Amino acid sequence: MYRANQTPDSVSVVFVVPPNTKSKDVNVVIGPKDVVAGLKGAPAASFEGGLYGRVVKVDSLWFLEGTTLTVNLEKAADSQGYWPVVINAPHTSSLIMDPHSTFVLSSLAEEGLYVPDISQITPDAIYACMKDAADRGSPLAQLRMGYILAGKDPAISSTQFGMDIIDKEQSTKYFLRAADDHQHPEAMLRVADAYQNGTGVSKDLQQAETYASRSADANNPEAMYMLGNLLTSLARGEEGRSWWSRAVTSHGHAPSCRSLGYSYWTGENVQKDLYKAQDYFSKAASLDSSLPFPLQLKQEIDEQEKAIQSALRNSQNGNSLNTSSSRFNPTTNTPKTEKFNINNRNDNHDDSNTNSGGGGGGWGTLGMVTAVAAIALLSLGHFASK
Repeated sequence: MYRANQTPDSVSVVFVVPPNTKSKDVNVVIGPKDVVAGLKGAPAASFEGGLYGRVVKVDSLWFLEGTTLTVNLEKAADSQGYWPVVINAPHTSSLIMDPHSTFVLSSLAEEGLYVPDISQITPDAIYACMKDAADRGSPLAQLRMGYILAGKDPAISSTQFGMDIIDKEQSTKYFLRAADDHQHPEAMLRVADAYQNGTGVSKDLQQAETYASRSADANNPEAMYMLGNLLTSLARGEEGRSWWSRAVTSHGHAPSCRSLGYSYWTGENVQKDLYKAQDYFSKAASLDSSLPFPLQLKQEIDEQEKAIQSALRNSQNGNSLNTSSSRFNPTTNTPKTEKFNINNRNDNHDDSNTNSGGGGGGWGTLGMVTAVAAIALLSLGHFASK
């Protein structure tokens, strides 16, 4: 696969070669209307075919720097300006076009942006070119063929061919080639999905985790999200939440943020905390307006706070309670931002020193029991899992 950059006067084609490659290992032949560039002895050239326009052979050069091979093509006077593609036909001598150029032409033809000499804008011709590019090693074409054969390509469908081209086993094989041969992050995610659901392969959650991890390690937020879902379903909640958190922190991934909210709302594999849930749902909604804040969660929080305040008011009067913060942690039934201040004693005071008579120095026993029991019951009653 190569990358092309151009000006009105020239075009530069850059592709990666293995480490320690020497100039003597490189084969570059530039003609007025065609070019071939690659490594000697390789099964196929990395860049080969007929050029869109004419070039000045004597002014066109190539150079090797580290693992990068650059081919600079100087456009002839009658071919200057923008080229929609660099390669638009097979090489005049070898009759070969490299896989990536084939993929580029197929994609442009499909979108109606350019009609190459080798095909017309028909689904079967585009499909044939795409398959040819995939079979000859283009990772982008392999990914595309995976989607086509899975029936998930928006532009090429089975109805366009008058036949059923859906083949989920072959689809997964194309994804596997792009994943294993080229470490393509999206392809690795698709393979993980296939193993998780048994699509085209036998269901294997360990393999699903392996490929999802490889894709997530390649900084793919969708893979981080999937891995979080997979690990959470396997009761490995802490690991799963760490991937969701990474997707949120690194990419602002709204679905991962929402999953964290649900996790703390339901208490699935984590201590329930409605206020953490509230924070994550609010952030998810700010990241993606299609993910609204769940009103039922807000209602539960409001009801809980009212119930806790009511329970405290019904306890014995004359106690020095600091309830300036109305935000309580539903998992511990203590204020989230500050602790109770009961006559300047902490929550671990010695019960033997409690004023059981209920005089102004402390909570009466009955009042304490009433408040604690009420709050405990509220905790159990108001946080049913969703």
